[in-house]
Parts: sequence; C-alpha cells; structure tokens
Amino acid sequence: MNAAYTIHLHPETYAVCSLPADLPVPYWAWQGEFISITRAAGFYSLVCPAKAVPEEQVAERGWRLLHIDCAQGFAEAGLMARLSAPLAAAGISLYGLSAFDSDYALVKEARLDDALALLAEAGFRLHAAHSAR
Repeated sequence: MNAAYTIHLHPETYAVCSLPADLPVPYWAWQGEFISITRAAGFYSLVCPAKAVPEEQVAERGWRLLHIDCAQGFAEAGLMARLSAPLAAAGISLYGLSAFDSDYALVKEARLDDALALLAEAGFRLHAAHSAR
C-alpha cells in the first residue's frame, strides 16, 4: 500500500526552535516556503528554514523536510506509523508534523541518505526534484 505515497524532499535545511508562549512569532520565522508553529503550555515550537534563524537563537538545526503526498487526507490511518517504523528500527529519529491536508516529517540531515534508502525499501516513492543534493 505504501507505493501510493510519494515523498518530496525540500531543498532547505530546517531548524526547530522553542520560544516562550508570551512572545510573538519573530519576523525572521516567516521566511521560506514552509513554517510550522505549535503552541503548548508555556512555549511554542517553531519549525522554519535554518538560514532564517539568528545564531543567538537556541534551536535544533540540521533537519531536512519530507512532504508525504497522501490523497486520502483525514481518511488515511497509520501513515506516520508506516513512515516511522523502518526509521525507528534503524535508530533514525523523526519529527512528524501534520497540516490540514498534508503530512510532513523532519529527519536529521546526517541520516538523510539512510532514511531515504529505508523509505524506498519500504515502498515509498521518492521525488528528488526539490532536493538540494
């Protein structure tokens, strides 16, 4: 069933920042094609292009963004499980994100080649047109 899913690799490197919930989203976060903001108790997580994040900002840098095409949207069950299982078995961390009609995953750039190879073996199609590699 995984053959129905195509993974698009975004060309940029991303960072994950943690900021106090009482601060506005910084101006620099709005650069680039993709950002994600998740508010939790007392803080929010911000995912944005690493090149936009000031050096003094505490952040986990070096993530690559995978966009998983799934035409079924909310009707799809277990997509993240199918994506994460082969990576977890190989000790590769995944930072999963979902938007209204799309799923995304961040994988550390140092393990990107391994992750893509494992996902291809698991039946996912890889679309490298957006790859910076």
